[in-house]
Amino acid sequence: MDNKSFWLLDISTSVLSVSLVNYTNDAFVITAIGPRVPFIGQRESIVSAVDSSLSSAAKSASLSEDQEPSAAALILPPFWIGSDGKIVPQFLKLIEYICRDLDFKPMGFIANDEAIVEDANHIDSFPASFVLVNLSENEMFVSLTYLGKVIERISKPLVSPFDPSLLELALIEFKTESTLPPQLIIFGNVDDKIIESIRNYSWVGKKNIETFLHFPDIKTYSASEITQIYTRAITSQFPQPVDTETPDSIPKLPPAPPSTLTEISASDLGFENQPEESIFTSDNLTVPEIIPDIVSETIVESKPIRPKLKIKIPTLPKLHLPPVNFLLLMLVFSPLLILIPFFFSKAQITVYVTPYKFTKQINVTLDPISTSIDLGKNIIPVNRHTINITSTDSLPTTGQVTIGEKSSGEVIIYNQKSSPQKLPGNTILIDNQGNNYVLTKQVEVASSSANLDLGVITLGQIKAGIIAANIGPEFNLPKDTQLHFKDFPETSLIAKVDLPLTGGTKSQASAVSAEDLTNLGKNLNLKITSAIDEKINNEIKNIEGLIQDSVQIKKGRIDYSREKGEQTDGLTATSVSTINVFSISTENRTKIVESLLINDSQYNGSLVDLNNIQFFLTSNNPSLDKVKGQLKVEGFITPQVDKLKIIKLISGKSVKTAHTLIKSQFPQIYNFKITTNLRLIGFINPLPFRISNITVEVK
Repeated sequence: MDNKSFWLLDISTSVLSVSLVNYTNDAFVITAIGPRVPFIGQRESIVSAVDSSLSSAAKSASLSEDQEPSAAALILPPFWIGSDGKIVPQFLKLIEYICRDLDFKPMGFIANDEAIVEDANHIDSFPASFVLVNLSENEMFVSLTYLGKVIERISKPLVSPFDPSLLELALIEFKTESTLPPQLIIFGNVDDKIIESIRNYSWVGKKNIETFLHFPDIKTYSASEITQIYTRAITSQFPQPVDTETPDSIPKLPPAPPSTLTEISASDLGFENQPEESIFTSDNLTVPEIIPDIVSETIVESKPIRPKLKIKIPTLPKLHLPPVNFLLLMLVFSPLLILIPFFFSKAQITVYVTPYKFTKQINVTLDPISTSIDLGKNIIPVNRHTINITSTDSLPTTGQVTIGEKSSGEVIIYNQKSSPQKLPGNTILIDNQGNNYVLTKQVEVASSSANLDLGVITLGQIKAGIIAANIGPEFNLPKDTQLHFKDFPETSLIAKVDLPLTGGTKSQASAVSAEDLTNLGKNLNLKITSAIDEKINNEIKNIEGLIQDSVQIKKGRIDYSREKGEQTDGLTATSVSTINVFSISTENRTKIVESLLINDSQYNGSLVDLNNIQFFLTSNNPSLDKVKGQLKVEGFITPQVDKLKIIKLISGKSVKTAHTLIKSQFPQIYNFKITTNLRLIGFINPLPFRISNITVEVK
C-alpha cells in the first residue's frame, strides 16, 4: 500500500481498537475500523490486542500482509501523558512494545480529549467550551474545556448502574472560578439509558451546589463518529498528498478548515512527516476589567470650638466691725445663704437620641493588591483571608479480589510438516483439561526431514518458554505432558512439557470495591461541610471589617489511597478545602460611609460607630483577585447633639422649664434625664447658672 496510509490506534485504559486510514480523492478515508479488544497493562496482552483488532480491520479492507502500512498514529488516554507533554514512562514502555513487535513507525500521539477539542475548534472556527465525559467499563474521565483548552481533568471510579450524581460530584471538584460551560459531550461506553438519566437529572436550582447556570445541552458521539473526529484532528496536522481513487461506498472525511488558533502549531501535537514528541499546554485565561461607577469625594469642614468665658471675682476690703451679737449677725447675712446653691450646684443631663438607619449601595472593585482607596474610581483595597481545611476519613474495605501467580515452564515443539513454521508470540496451546497457555516470544520451528534409505522421519523441533493464560495451581503441569495448539492441527504441530510448569497460585484477598469508594466519598463530603461551617461560625465571623457574603468556598478533590480492585484492608480519603473572605480596614470603612452619606441631611454632624454598620457584597464574578460587584452598606448612626446649645438653653432654668425647652428644640432626642447634686433644696434651686457646672451625656 502507498506511504500515505496509516493505522489509527485508539487506546483507552483497558480496551483499544485499530482503524485503517487512507488518502484518496483529496480526502482522508476511514477504510476499516477494527473491533474494540480488551487488554491488561502487560506487553503480551496489549500487543496481542492491537494485532487482533488490526487483523480484523485488514481483513475487512481486503488488505494482504505486504500491503499493510507501517505508519501508526496514537490516540491515548489523557492520564498517559505527563505535564511535560511526554508519555509517562510506564505507558511509554507499552507503546514501545507495540511499535517494536508489530514493526510500526509512530507518527505521533495526542490525548483523546485534546483531539476532540482540536476538531471542535476547527469546525466551529471559534475556541470551544464544554465538559467532555468519557465513560469506560469501570471509570469515568471528565475534561473541562474552556476557550479551546483543556484546563482540568478528573477521573472517578464507576459503579453499576451509572448514577448522574457521580458526574455532578466530579463537576463540583473542578477548580474553576467561573460557572461551567452549559454543554455536556459524552462518548465511550454509553447507551440510551445512561443518556436519558443524565437528561432527566436536576442540574440546576440546588442549594449550595453550583455547576451550570441553566440546564446543559447534552451531546453524544458514537464509536464511528469518535474515530472520524480523531482522524480529522490528526490529518489536519500535516500536508495532504494526492492519491488514487477509492470506491464511492467508503465514507470520506473532508479536510478540516484551517485553524484560527494561532497559539498552537501543528508540530506541537506531534503529527508531522517525521515522528516527534509534543508539548501541549494551556495558557492562563484573562477577563477584561469593567470600570465601575464613580463616587465623588467631599471634604467635611469641622466647626471651631467656642472659648470658655473666664469670670474674675474682685477681692473685697477687710472691714473692721464693732462687736455684735452672733445671732444678730446670722440674721443679717441669712439672705445671702440663698445664693450659695446658684454657685455650687451641679447638673448631669443624660439624653437618648433616635439612631438614624440608612442603606446605601455602590458599584465597586475590591482589590486585595491595592494599598489606597480611590473613591473616584470606586476601587477599594481589601484584606484577603485564606483558611485551608484538611479533611480525612477512612473505612475497612469490603471487596474481594483473586490474587496469585501464573505458572510457567518450557515445552518442546515438534513440526511434522516438511516446511519450517513461524509461530508468533501469544500463540495459544491447550492441555487436556482445556487450560490455555501462550508462547512468551515468537519462535520458528524447523521442518521435518525423512531418510528413505533408513525409513526414518526426523521431526523439526525447538524449545520455547510458555506461561499460563491465568493464575492458579491448576495450570501447573508435570514433565512430558502433551499439549496441542489451538490454531494448528496435531498433524502439523505438537508440543510436550520439557521443564515442568510451576509457580501457579490463587487466593482471595480484601480489596477496594466501588461501594467502598462511594461510601467513603459521601462520609468525607459530610466531614468537609461540617468543618467549613465550623470555621465560618467560629473564626471567619469574628474577622474585623468582614464583608458579608464575600466568603468563597472551594472544596478540593477527594484523593483516595487506593483504586477500585486494588488489594488492601483499609481505604483512606483526603481532601483540602479552601475558604477565602475579604475585609475592609477601619480607616477605609469610615471613608466609605462618609462618602456615601456626605450629602444626606440627616447625617450632618452624626457620629459614625463602625460597630453598628455592616458591609454586604453582591457579585457575579467571585474571584481571589479583583472582585467587581455591588457593595451595600447599612446600619445605624447616632445623630450629633449640640451639647453647648442645650447647656446654654437650660442654665438657670427650673427642671420643669428645662424639660419643655429640650422637647421643643431637639426633636432627635426621644428621652432624657436631669440629675442635680442639691436635691434637698430642689424646690427653690434652679439649674446651675454656671455652664461649666452642667454636663451632657448622649446615648
